Amino acid sequence: GRAKDQLGKCCPLCRGTIPPSREEIANMKMAKTLMREKSHLDPEYYKDAQAVKKFEAAYGEDWDGTMIEYDNNFVSLPHYVGKAIC
Repeated sequence: GRAKDQLGKCCPLCRGTIPPSREEIANMKMAKTLMREKSHLDPEYYKDAQAVKKFEAAYGEDWDGTMIEYDNNFVSLPHYVGKAIC
């Protein structure tokens, strides 16, 4: 259920929400763009709308732009996560 999904998105140290990855952000932006280009009668419109709602449910509508960056097989976490470890 919903509670189980939310547990996977929380930091094990501070229980704060883990920010989205670049891929998740790109998928959400693409879905929003596709929604603007389609009619409300198009079945694909609802698929894209559902993807945006899922992102907003996981990260909030007022998501602040912080994201996890994957580069060179390393994960860059926000500074507040590193501070929580120390």
